Amino acid sequence: MATPGWYPDPWHEGGGPAGYRWWDGTNWTEQVQVPQPPSGSKRRRGLVVGLMAGALVLVAGGVTAAVVLTGDDGGQQVPSAHGSASPDRPTPSPPASHRAQPTPSGSASEDRSSGGSRPPGQRPAVTGHVDDTANGLRVPLLRGWRGTTTKTGAGLGYGTVYPCPGAPADSCLPGGAFTRVIAHPGDLTLKELAQAEIGEVARSTYGTNTSGRKDYGGITGHRQTAAGAVTVAGRQGYFIRWKVSTGKGPGAVVEAVVFPSPRVQGRYLLLGFGFDDNRRSPSVTDMQWIADGIGRLDGGGSGTSA
Repeated sequence: MATPGWYPDPWHEGGGPAGYRWWDGTNWTEQVQVPQPPSGSKRRRGLVVGLMAGALVLVAGGVTAAVVLTGDDGGQQVPSAHGSASPDRPTPSPPASHRAQPTPSGSASEDRSSGGSRPPGQRPAVTGHVDDTANGLRVPLLRGWRGTTTKTGAGLGYGTVYPCPGAPADSCLPGGAFTRVIAHPGDLTLKELAQAEIGEVARSTYGTNTSGRKDYGGITGHRQTAAGAVTVAGRQGYFIRWKVSTGKGPGAVVEAVVFPSPRVQGRYLLLGFGFDDNRRSPSVTDMQWIADGIGRLDGGGSGTSA
């Protein structure tokens, strides 16, 4: 149980900067703190995610992304980081049986069914969507997330960039996610596919980056913390989650979700996650909410965890 204190307001639904709400050790109270914008500020700082070679290029806890921090720079136009965001098409809410009681999340290493810092019965705010046109998916963007369509799928990033602990010249993000095709699934079962992909998700997000540098000092160990059936875009899949130890930094939580393509018979897709294991990372429940909220571009339904 989290100790009493100020935590990011789980009831904030947009319409201004998120503040902090007091957690008394048992329940959320009505005490809130709302940050005041700096005087003379013309626009909020934003995370601008760009494409390079069809993929996000900054190592970002699961997303490699090119990120530009923009501020009050004399009127420079800030492109949207939401891809093809469509707030008028809300993501279907997972059933109530998959929601848990809210407690402030101390780190990303929670059980899949943990409710993180969300109040009872309330889904997280969905600020838009990213269309994965390569694989026929519509991926929800939760509050705090940005995303873009790539040549191979979709890429999502969370939070503010910081110098990577193992390679300060590189920039990292507290959390990220991506979708892509599994190149050679062979005759493996869904569970076997997930077992084969989770190591690659860990290596690509917290191991050695595309430039050969170890942004987190390399992976020093891992242990499985959760696994099981899941439904994504109406198709039955399987997920595996690892807690990863790294040479530098806080360590991480990574997850591989594999599922059949809703569009192409015999094709299998990967939804990969990588979150830093500390307070500035997204709650691990975002993995579940994003997976549960993925739908088909042709209007098909989303899925829920088993």
